[in-house]
Amino acid sequence: MRILILASAVGRFGDGATGGVSRYAQAMVEALSRAGHTCQLLVPEGSALPSGLEAHQVSGTFQASAAIEERKIHPVPSNSVLSAMLDWAHAERGNLDRIINLNHDYLPVFATGLFEGKLWHIPNLTSSDIATDELIVQRFAEYPDLFAAISNFQAARLGLAGAPVLWFGMAAQPAGPSPSDDAPIFWSGRITPEKGLEAAAAVASKAGRKLVVAGHVENQDYYSEVLKGYGDTIDHRGFLNISELLKLCSEACATLQTQSWEEALGLTTIEALAAG
Repeated sequence: MRILILASAVGRFGDGATGGVSRYAQAMVEALSRAGHTCQLLVPEGSALPSGLEAHQVSGTFQASAAIEERKIHPVPSNSVLSAMLDWAHAERGNLDRIINLNHDYLPVFATGLFEGKLWHIPNLTSSDIATDELIVQRFAEYPDLFAAISNFQAARLGLAGAPVLWFGMAAQPAGPSPSDDAPIFWSGRITPEKGLEAAAAVASKAGRKLVVAGHVENQDYYSEVLKGYGDTIDHRGFLNISELLKLCSEACATLQTQSWEEALGLTTIEALAAG
């Protein structure tokens, strides 16, 4: 089959704003290619792609992330890259067997019926704004074969009961865990209030250990406030590729998850298991 995958429109492929969705997209391309399918990614312009991934890049303004605690709708920006991605995919649909949308957003779900049964959706949250949540349920009722979930928990929370679940997986770290006696605690994720970095920092401080942090600073004001209280505890390494992340994780005495919302998948847990 000829398959086009719409990567995240909230940032460039593989950068800190799209880390989890980009890893899911790359794993999907690799799995489908091994099964004999021809896959291409559709990504925002300026994306840095790993070798072996074929992609078409389109320009435009990034979409605001729906991965926030406040359940408010995000309007489509002027010169929207998500709109441009959908336009390109729609124009190419005659040359494709399947188009897989990985954006958890109102616009592509609304456009489902315009793609003649070729546009499939894999949401990546358990909820976003109310309008998008309601539309996902509505479109799923109309097109039940065009939706999939990334976990049973997400399917239940999002109203996708009966939808297939496409699990995310990764190769285990060959070396396994190797923490020292004074090993740090590890935390990874977008640095934003709903991920709860301050809670992890408080635990590490109380335990008398460093907190090694891997992640993109999405909310600088929030991060600055956390550093005021725990600047001596946090060792921020920035946004890392998966090999670097698993190495740090394997060297830690523990990995913490401190998010204050319901994760659709819990990628940090999978990464910790892969690191041993």
